[in-house]
Amino acid sequence: QPSGLSPQVSGFSPQPSLPPPFDSPAALERCKGNYALLLKLVLVFGREYADALPRLRGLLEDGQLVKAQRLAHSLKGVSATLDVQELTNAATSVERALAGGRTDDLDDLLQALETAMTPAVEAALNLRKQGEACVSAPANPAESATFRPLSPETLVSLDALRKLLQSNNIKARKSFAEIREELLGRG
Repeated sequence: QPSGLSPQVSGFSPQPSLPPPFDSPAALERCKGNYALLLKLVLVFGREYADALPRLRGLLEDGQLVKAQRLAHSLKGVSATLDVQELTNAATSVERALAGGRTDDLDDLLQALETAMTPAVEAALNLRKQGEACVSAPANPAESATFRPLSPETLVSLDALRKLLQSNNIKARKSFAEIREELLGRG
């Protein structure tokens, strides 16, 4: 097993190459070479920002410019961390326009943001789906009724736990405690 994960995981390597636009070496460098952390950040991005554009438009329609600016700022920060330059640039433009009270060209800026954001969100959501699809179902049909696949986040946490155990690191106890409930809740 090259991935070092449990036998329940088939075909899911904790360190495959990430799809564009998340395949930047700079993003991995920002995470100090910690692929599990980078993967977790990409998955969190997909979960937390998949609906950012509709939220942003809703805030603008409601006249909540400060909240819209904050959302654009957050999106800029996470996309910069993940080294998604086109998205970072588009979010920066929206943030600056809102900070300066310039709403006249906001439609064009939001269109540019959507163009940059769509492939990033799709890639992050596809990563999640791939991780979930790679977890094999139990061989015993009686177990199928209670089987619930591990989330990609849990797979990342398990891989981190494995590394801590291999190095006999005392932090393994805390790491296990953090994922214990997820594992016990699996039936």
